[in-house]
Amino acid sequence: MKIWATLVMLMLMPAAIEAKEGTVLVVQSYHPSLDWTRLTDQGIADILGPAHDIHAIHMDTKRLPAASHAQRADLAWDEFRRLAPDLVMVGDDDALRLLGPRLAQSRVPFVYFGINNNPRAYFETLPPTMIGLLERTPVIPWLRHLANILPSARRALILFDDSGTSMGIIADTFQKRTVLSVNNLSVRYKIARDWRDWREIVRTGGHDLLVTPTFHAIQNHSGHSEKWTDVIAWTATNSPVPVFSNQDYTVHDAGVVGAFTLQGREHGRTAATMARDLLDGKRPKDAGHKSDLTGRFVFNQKGLDRHGIHLPENIRRMANFQ
Repeated sequence: MKIWATLVMLMLMPAAIEAKEGTVLVVQSYHPSLDWTRLTDQGIADILGPAHDIHAIHMDTKRLPAASHAQRADLAWDEFRRLAPDLVMVGDDDALRLLGPRLAQSRVPFVYFGINNNPRAYFETLPPTMIGLLERTPVIPWLRHLANILPSARRALILFDDSGTSMGIIADTFQKRTVLSVNNLSVRYKIARDWRDWREIVRTGGHDLLVTPTFHAIQNHSGHSEKWTDVIAWTATNSPVPVFSNQDYTVHDAGVVGAFTLQGREHGRTAATMARDLLDGKRPKDAGHKSDLTGRFVFNQKGLDRHGIHLPENIRRMANFQ
């Protein structure tokens, strides 16, 4: 009688305790408090949770010295072998570079996202078990808009930190060139070796506007990462020209003037949808590779006023202000 009662209770228990549809390991290159990482994590959870058993590893390569990155990759690989997941999601270039070849050998399907470089740079041949979503940081479109916003500007500098993300953006944007011509702008780039170098480049000037797509990996004289909030606040205060970025969270009264940015949460959602397709049986060769090219304007009115910038009406209508 007791056995029968137990069976009835199990049949009536809510669907919430049903088995998960698959185990997914998400390996992020950076730390979980970084806004891009936090937002892509949320987007992945939107699509895959709670139906799937999601495990996340954050390698923290923005803040940790490069000499420790291989060890962080080994720890992530140990977790992969322990979990034996049904699918792996790999976020940003460091994780794909360090773990991609090993994942290709494992034959477990995997989905990359947030990749700035060409994925072929990390493999002899593209693995048949891999699909993914490129993060095409809208540098060139942003420069075209900035040429319209600042019609008298002739020289633009793009300032990068010394990171794998920067190398990917530079390779994709400049394609082995040192100077670009975008509308009426002559565009150059520089890579800051450290915090001292970054400040020297900003103070030196010699350009009409400054764009900072990457700044999270700036290290001080002690080899520790500077807080990105301090980097942005100092740059916005001390730059002789208006500063723009590609991250909406840098735009505020003490931050940069404006940004043209991808949406991290939507990027995560798109990548997770691709992952769900594979888990549902879609073949990688039928799922393919995609690029995230979407962007939105974000401005700070105080910053615009401080530099005497009047937005063209077509851009103002589409812009968000914060």
